[in-house]
Amino acid sequence: MESLLPLIESSHIIRLSISPNEADIAITSINDFGTPGELNQYVLNEYGYLKSDLPKTTEISYGFATLEKKDKKPILFVVTVNGQNVSLNLESNLFKTLSEFRGWFRSKTLWIPLMGTGAGELSLEESYKITVNVINHFQKEFPTETTILLSIPNNIEGIKLFNKLGNSLNNELIDHLNFVKENNINFYLAGTIWNGENQIQRFYDKKIWEKGHDDSSYSDIILDIKQDDIIILKSTYASNGISYLRIKAIGIVRENLKDGATILVDWKIKDISIDIENLGYFRNTIQSIYMDEVEYILSKVDPLYLDIFLFPKIINIKEKIAGLISDSDDGIDYLEIEKDVNAFAKVIAAKSFEPPLAIALFGKWGSGKSFFMKKLKTKITDLSEINNTYCEGIAQIHFNAWSYMDSNLWASIVTRIFEELNSYINQNKKSDILKKEIEKELSSHLSIAKEEVDLLNNKKSILEQQIFNLHNKKNNLEREIDDNIKKIQQNTICDIIKNVNKEFNVKKEVIDSLEKNNSFINSKEELEKIIPEKYWDDPEKTYQIIRSKYTFLKEFFRKDKILSNILWLAFILVLIACIPFILELFTKKISGMSFLIPQATLSVLITCRVIWCRGEAIYKKLQPAIASFWKIKEKYEISINEAKAKFEQEEKVIKLIIEKNKSEILLISEQIQKTEILKTDLEFRISNALTTETLYSFIDKRSKSNDYKKHLGIISTIRKDFEILNDLFIGHNEEFNKTTNVELFKSKFKKPLERIILYIDDLDRCPEENVVQVLEAVNLLMAFPLFVVVVGVDSRWVKNALNKKYNTQFDDSNNLIEVLEVSNYLEKIFQIPFHLKVAEDSNVKDMIRNLAQYKIKKITDLAELLPINESVDVNNENVRENKSTQVIDTKESPTIKGNGIINNLNDPEDLILNDNEVELMQEMSEVVGNNPRCIKRFVNTFRVIKAHEEFNYPDDSNKEIIAILFLIALPLGKYKNLVKSFEKYMYENNNKMLYDYLKYDDSNLFNLKDNISELKHNLDVVLTDKKIYSILQETNFNIFIKHNGFIRRFTFSQL
Repeated sequence: MESLLPLIESSHIIRLSISPNEADIAITSINDFGTPGELNQYVLNEYGYLKSDLPKTTEISYGFATLEKKDKKPILFVVTVNGQNVSLNLESNLFKTLSEFRGWFRSKTLWIPLMGTGAGELSLEESYKITVNVINHFQKEFPTETTILLSIPNNIEGIKLFNKLGNSLNNELIDHLNFVKENNINFYLAGTIWNGENQIQRFYDKKIWEKGHDDSSYSDIILDIKQDDIIILKSTYASNGISYLRIKAIGIVRENLKDGATILVDWKIKDISIDIENLGYFRNTIQSIYMDEVEYILSKVDPLYLDIFLFPKIINIKEKIAGLISDSDDGIDYLEIEKDVNAFAKVIAAKSFEPPLAIALFGKWGSGKSFFMKKLKTKITDLSEINNTYCEGIAQIHFNAWSYMDSNLWASIVTRIFEELNSYINQNKKSDILKKEIEKELSSHLSIAKEEVDLLNNKKSILEQQIFNLHNKKNNLEREIDDNIKKIQQNTICDIIKNVNKEFNVKKEVIDSLEKNNSFINSKEELEKIIPEKYWDDPEKTYQIIRSKYTFLKEFFRKDKILSNILWLAFILVLIACIPFILELFTKKISGMSFLIPQATLSVLITCRVIWCRGEAIYKKLQPAIASFWKIKEKYEISINEAKAKFEQEEKVIKLIIEKNKSEILLISEQIQKTEILKTDLEFRISNALTTETLYSFIDKRSKSNDYKKHLGIISTIRKDFEILNDLFIGHNEEFNKTTNVELFKSKFKKPLERIILYIDDLDRCPEENVVQVLEAVNLLMAFPLFVVVVGVDSRWVKNALNKKYNTQFDDSNNLIEVLEVSNYLEKIFQIPFHLKVAEDSNVKDMIRNLAQYKIKKITDLAELLPINESVDVNNENVRENKSTQVIDTKESPTIKGNGIINNLNDPEDLILNDNEVELMQEMSEVVGNNPRCIKRFVNTFRVIKAHEEFNYPDDSNKEIIAILFLIALPLGKYKNLVKSFEKYMYENNNKMLYDYLKYDDSNLFNLKDNISELKHNLDVVLTDKKIYSILQETNFNIFIKHNGFIRRFTFSQL
């Protein structure tokens, strides 16, 4: 059957009991006599018409009629009952009505009920089919951009029809009922009055329900109640012959004590009053109800209440990280203050501008004064790095007056100035400055200059003496190196060997050896014939000669033996010549034998034999001498090696000494170079930058002085020091301008100092006496051409402080004196007053959009969370112990919360606001106002609320979102004085809407400075131009009440 029901093919909403007020135009039924009926009279009342406004018979003769008056929504009447077929009448007249007035429907919402079901006796399903078919036919014939609101009666028949339409209908009741059935949840109606006394408050306080009977009555029913069943507190009554069931509270059973009398209940909805006709028969103390009755009762309950105690949807959600925007003075310029910032920065940083200058930056709390000063500081820093048009050395000092309100403000300001100037000059942090030794107290200006000159001259003398000593040391080392080198050159290896030869006395060793030798070389004279005496001093050379071929030949051809040796040689040669003839004769006799030896070979063998025998005899004679010389040679080599080793060791030591001396010379040369540079630098400072050096030293000393902390004559001390500082500053600039080498001058100091800018912030957070002290201090600073001072303050705060301090001068109650204006006082101090720009609505919208779409950087790498070079110690004993003793399951079980069964998933993700939400937030811009701090609070609050587990509405639920945004915005802007009035009216009239509140005059109930009626009117005008106007105006207060309790926790209104 469900598939036979037609569906509207154009834009539409189908719900139970849709109010005509949700639409722009209403259609209702009427008979041909124009008789008032239940349906048309209901529409008349909703739109503010009277019964007499019904069309007359003549006006409905064509089957339809209209009713329209100024300031009221129009109504179209369709004739359904005229004595003929009701179905045909409904089909024909409804189509004619839609066609005739189609021009009215463009971009509108049209409310249509199921007509012909009363006197026409059509069933709801029949009326539904006819109505839907007519709507579809009309849209095909005359396509019109309109939204149909089809309202189904909220009764048992209507609910059944509604159930047939299923989930395609835009209603949550079916989901609630399905949840009840799937989870086997039972409903019980229970009374609250025992013995004439209402027990409902006791039930709330103790979170219970219990019967009022001492016997066992109803015990069986109570024992059957289980956890998560629903208890509805009720009463019954009769009126005009109709019995009513009144619902007072609804709760969820948490535990059954099983005593037949008491159950524990979490009362979710309290103190309500919902009357349902024809159900007055539920009079028992407690009783269960059937599902059909449950469906009917729930259909009468506001869907918002159903969300609280029924959870029809299983929602998988991830934890959201709201990603809040801090209220700091950093960030992007959303309010277009850049032009103002640039104008001031260029003037303050320009070299052509000469201080002093005091600027008053006026703006209310949260208007962006700190942000403006931070941007101004950044811009001035940028300009100082551009070109010669702007000062390069600009010291910018920030003084937060509120941070020093518990101390002497004069001392705090001056101490801050000197500390920051010293940090600027030396580029040191405060921690570095505190480590330095505290210097002596400053005397007069002249004594400072003399002291500095003497100190510099002493340093110069000391450095000159150091340079002289280093040069002498260097020269001595160089001479020592030269001596060592010469020593090495003179003591060559040859000289050392000669010394060894001399000490060894080789000649004596050789002669002694010959005398002990029984060879044929048995005398010195015989040895000289073979080896000249000049080689005797060298055993190695002697040994080589005696073993050489030369010695052999010389011995062979000695004079006393040459004849015998030649005869032997001749004999051998003749023998060799005769051998062939002898062999030929011999071969004839042994011709049968084949062992002939070649003649040449035989000749060589014979010759070698003869020579070998002769050489062997000679060698035997020379061998004893050779052996003797070998022993001498070995002994000599040992002595030479020992001498060489000793020399090499001494040479190595000398080389090490040379290298050490060379390294020391390099180090000394570097020291000399650095000292020369320092000397040159000091000479330059003495002759060219004495005042500048004194200025920097003065600032350094005063930054550490305890004078200001003593609080004795502090103003005169400040003036005196500023006079000195002023003179030194002027002298510094003169030296800078006179120097011919600007770059060299700059290089002598870590940072140049050309201008001092002092920013005084958060003055409007200080007590009145501190405010006046700061103003007086600024006035003192303006006496010296040193400073540019920028003071951020709320003008209202300054005015109140001056009125309190100088009540006599500013009070006009005494007509005897001329009254001064606060502005006259401020004109004496500030040369330029400047009020921060009030943001336009377009700027506010841009800021809301940018802040809403702001994304927080997500850190995913563990290395980003740990300091550099720090890692996780996997061997940590505590870690191991935890791992071994406990295992934690991080996956959460599903929980019942909000409006569904929620599964909390792991891996939290960044909260992202969709385009629809951002657009709706921008629609609240004029309600929020143009204060940057309030705008940030508005965005941050909505981010937190959306990330909260209690809020799980669909992203496209505009009515819910708009209500939440309105509740957040109202306490922030200029309409915040309406909050008390709005909440009082809302809770007392929960069935009404914002439209009713804005028209209701309750200004006499609140003793407020602002006129409530005027604020309401202005708010109504502001909202009129918004796209959300119709939705917001006609949103039932039940939606606001649903969220207000939670949202109020994000406001200051509860303080």
